[in-house]
Amino acid sequence: MTGRHAAPAPAETDRPPAPTRLRRARLMRVSRIAAGMALAIALVTLLLGWGIRIDRVLRQAPDLPVMVPSTAGAVVLLALSLVLPADHPRAGLVRRLCAAAVLAICGWAVASGAVTAAGDRMSPATALLLTLAALVSLMPPGRPGWVGLSTAGLVLALFALESWLLDLTATQSVGVLTGLSLPTAISLALIFAATLLRAPDRGWVALATAEGTGSRTARTVLPLAILLPVLGAWLTIMATRQGLFPTTLGLTAGAALLGLVSAALVLRLARAQNREERAALEQGRRVAQLLDAIPMAVVVFDAKAEITASNQAARDLAGAGRSVAAWLREARFLDPETRKPLAAAQRPVEALVVARRETGRLVGLFDDTARMRVLRFHCETLRPTGPDAGSLVLTVTDQTDSVTLQDRLSGVQRREALGQLAGGVAHELSNVLGVVRLASDTGLMQTEAAPMRQALETARDACARGSDLTRRMMAFGSDPSHEAPPDDALALIGGALRLIRPSLPAEYRLDASLPEESIGAIRRGIDLQTALLNLVLNARSALSHAARAEGRIAVLVRREGDTLVLTVRDDGPGMSAEALEQAQDPVFGSRQMQDGSGLGLSLTAAFAREMGGSLRLSSRLGHGTEAVLRLPMGPAAPTPEDSDTTPAPADGLSGRRALVVEDDPQFRAMLVEALRLMGLEVTPVGQPDAALDALDRGPRFDLLITDIRLGGPVDGHRLAALALDRQPGLPVLYLSGYAETQVPPERIVPGVMLRKPSSIDALRRAVSVTLRA
Repeated sequence: MTGRHAAPAPAETDRPPAPTRLRRARLMRVSRIAAGMALAIALVTLLLGWGIRIDRVLRQAPDLPVMVPSTAGAVVLLALSLVLPADHPRAGLVRRLCAAAVLAICGWAVASGAVTAAGDRMSPATALLLTLAALVSLMPPGRPGWVGLSTAGLVLALFALESWLLDLTATQSVGVLTGLSLPTAISLALIFAATLLRAPDRGWVALATAEGTGSRTARTVLPLAILLPVLGAWLTIMATRQGLFPTTLGLTAGAALLGLVSAALVLRLARAQNREERAALEQGRRVAQLLDAIPMAVVVFDAKAEITASNQAARDLAGAGRSVAAWLREARFLDPETRKPLAAAQRPVEALVVARRETGRLVGLFDDTARMRVLRFHCETLRPTGPDAGSLVLTVTDQTDSVTLQDRLSGVQRREALGQLAGGVAHELSNVLGVVRLASDTGLMQTEAAPMRQALETARDACARGSDLTRRMMAFGSDPSHEAPPDDALALIGGALRLIRPSLPAEYRLDASLPEESIGAIRRGIDLQTALLNLVLNARSALSHAARAEGRIAVLVRREGDTLVLTVRDDGPGMSAEALEQAQDPVFGSRQMQDGSGLGLSLTAAFAREMGGSLRLSSRLGHGTEAVLRLPMGPAAPTPEDSDTTPAPADGLSGRRALVVEDDPQFRAMLVEALRLMGLEVTPVGQPDAALDALDRGPRFDLLITDIRLGGPVDGHRLAALALDRQPGLPVLYLSGYAETQVPPERIVPGVMLRKPSSIDALRRAVSVTLRA
């Protein structure tokens, strides 16, 4: 299965992953709690401090600045806008109204002169922080600059708070911070913190609130990084004021304390990073173990098409002493259908990983035993975000068995179809040839004229050739799992040469040197003819690739002891020593051939090994090539005429009654004429129903001669069974144009089998044997 595979968009690897829905809800609760604390401080100041006039609430110590009502009111408005749930339908309107009111309060304070560093007035720092908070509240969360302004407000509020806590006198002496109260600094710090937590997927807040190990470490370290230096500075100031050591020594001690704090934080970060790396390594080992447990080969590529991981199955596929990358780069991958080597752009990594034109494909590969394996490569892209963005996983599965099974099933279906077609054609040809053969024999029995006898003998010989051709055509459509009986080797080779000659160009001469007499029989005759065809076609290809104007191919056949020696020579360009050494390699042949699969020599060599023989090649550049095929042989095969029947006397036929059932009218007419010449009384019919009627009417018949295929639901075997029900002990002679009809499993009535076309002598012997039986 193939298809387009678009390259993934570049991942935003610099942006930390957004918090999950649950963490976002928790952060919103923290934001509302912070805003609620600021609201509580402002309300306590307004109600208890300014309303009931509890001075302790307003001033934590004499002469300290207080949170004035205008500041408390502005904090209440800002806190209310943050306490309101973000998904409230009027949350945006409330936030804008509150922000506008705060800006109005700050504007009125500035215009009326209420913003001053003297007395209980709004301080310049307070006005600045309130204005900044109102502006941020007017901006939609997440807009550019929103995090920067919120962070600036938080930093300024924390600086004011720390300054107020560490050295109040020095803080009040700074103009912008003069008059800034402690409740105001705390409230505004809470307001800015709550504002930042309402959009936790932006800027540094996203990094601090994310789910990763680094973010968890940051959440642990940040409070210490903020509080410890403040604590160190406070201790240094207190020790200096108490006269424990001079100011210079105090500053040195503070610097040393800050250094120790920094070192502790660095070491804590290092420990967290080491822990994370150990966890990553352990996870990598677990992933490697899981990959090794997968039976299919798995190879992981990064976005640059570099291998980052592979499992044991992939390493086994690459073989010992070779890496997976080298195997993918150097293996001789083939098209499994044409056996042609794949072009560079069609190789699995280039097509699936680099170009990403497809997601999967079938690829052929010859293993060390010269057996072609079919591998399925499939590529998938990992998730489009995260640290592994753009990575691909290539899986390789061995599909050889399933493809081979499918090919075998297809081959069986093709052979069945071919067998059916060949059987029908053979049946019709056998009838036609049978008519000609019986007519020729009948004519020879009735004439003495030499010219006529010569013509009839020629027709008889042509029938014999046609009969042999029909039998071989049936053999091509037969099931190769059922081994055919040995056949005459010389006849097989002669028949193959007659088929090969027309396929050669006119400028190429085919010379054959064959023995005059039979040299013996050989098994797997079809494979022998195929091997001869492959050797001759290989010679033809050598001549055509050399662009020869003319050429010669010689075929020599001889017998050495119990071995058939078949030699094929050509006067082509020959082969180099390296090419000769690899000629029987299927990969080399597939790569070299341009007008075929290139597997002829390898298949012929495999056939020779299976038969217990050999194929030897010899060649020299400029002097042609010689192929010598050696195969074991048996004794001479019996002729078809000898194997049809057992010789029997020809007398005793006169006056015997025969019922002939044959659906072909021409063959039936000639068969009846031949039987009558033998002296038989013949009743011919064309269908089984007519034959049964003749049996029912009588008189009694001495012989039933029937074709096996009668063109209907009742064949010759079934007809013979029905005939014996009407006339027990009736002898049966079967006729058939099919080559493989010796002993069918469904046979019911025994009888002599005679294959069409047959001579009149063979017919006479078959009739005599049947009657005697």
